[in-house]
Amino acid sequence: MENKLDQFYSSAWTSGIARANRFEVFITPPSAKGFSEVNNTNLLRHMTIVCEAINIPSQTIATTESRINGLPVIPLPYSFSYTNQLELSFKLSEDYRERNFFLAWQDLVYKPGLGFSYYNEYVGSIVMRPMNTANIAKQEFVFRNCFPVTVQDLQYGWGSNNENLKQGVTMSFFSQEVRNIVTNIDSSLTNPFNSGIQQA
Repeated sequence: MENKLDQFYSSAWTSGIARANRFEVFITPPSAKGFSEVNNTNLLRHMTIVCEAINIPSQTIATTESRINGLPVIPLPYSFSYTNQLELSFKLSEDYRERNFFLAWQDLVYKPGLGFSYYNEYVGSIVMRPMNTANIAKQEFVFRNCFPVTVQDLQYGWGSNNENLKQGVTMSFFSQEVRNIVTNIDSSLTNPFNSGIQQA
């Protein structure tokens, strides 16, 4: 009879172990008039390359303790929620193009003297594809109706010798979906730019 360790290795060799450092992120910005970045395929590919971290938000079922017919107290669910924000980190170029990309996106959200834009004018989408060691993506996480709520501060200091600057961004999104990829996709060769992802 196999012990648990043998069972673990047997299962791991069958399905593989997910790697936290193997992923790609694809950003589709809004197609608003005047936002030239949406058509800059080279910039969008660059953003994929320099995105070094992203979180997959948590989901929570809230419970309350209840006693039914004198039985022991049990937790019963009363609401479901998920964190509707993404945290991303990008390596920062000398020309600050990554920071400027998200600042320009924020300019679509709020225009001084004019106020806030219509929702559909400033939302885009983000796709995150985890990959295995063969650069094959089996599924993808799709986040719809995204926009940057926070372009985080940059930290400078004399003691930061030879340290690369990183740009953190907090993105809000409305809905998410996990999609299985039936055909194995070599994620180093394909991308979902202009894939027609529908917003909510």
